[in-house]
Amino acid sequence: PAPPAPVPPPPAPPAPPAAPAAPVAPSAPVIERHEARNAAAVRNAGISYPSQSQRLREEGVVRVRVLVGANGRIKEAVLAKSSGFDRLDRAAIEGLLRNGRFTPTTRNGVPIDDWYILPVSFKLQR
Repeated sequence: PAPPAPVPPPPAPPAPPAAPAAPVAPSAPVIERHEARNAAAVRNAGISYPSQSQRLREEGVVRVRVLVGANGRIKEAVLAKSSGFDRLDRAAIEGLLRNGRFTPTTRNGVPIDDWYILPVSFKLQR
């Protein structure tokens, strides 16, 4: 008699359903954090020391994240790190937006918008 025909192995159990993919967070814009190349530009930006801050002896460094446009003007300014005093923070941001002028970044010789972190120091004369 002929040997019995081989029995095929049972089918593999179905794979468990894949876990749902974790939601992907929207990617944040890439911010190139440059320090100001020209500190004199910050000093000469026409930022006024608030008189009340002077009377109260408030001092500190405000770090402002700015978008310098291809035309050299500041298009956007947001607080990156507080001085610890709202008046100084506001004076730095408002002064930069009103008067800040910088040499723009260039790429292949063409001026482009670029982000910078600008330190604005408020220090009283002793």
